[in-house]
Amino acid sequence: MNTLEITSITGLTQPYQVYICNVLGQNCILVSTIGSPVPPSVTITLPPQFENVPAVGVKIVASDGCSRFGVEYCT
Repeated sequence: MNTLEITSITGLTQPYQVYICNVLGQNCILVSTIGSPVPPSVTITLPPQFENVPAVGVKIVASDGCSRFGVEYCT
């Protein structure tokens, strides 16, 4: 089972909603709501449709509506 570890979130206001998407930022699925500062790190299990893919998009949406998107490569 593939997991994603988030070690830091900066510049956004908590709580955060974390979405896993394809690398184009489409087909996003809400996987976690984080209500406390990061760090400490948070480990998220990827939904089944994202297992064994070479990369995923990670979108984090803050309580004020601001968001960040990045691509994480699976190893």
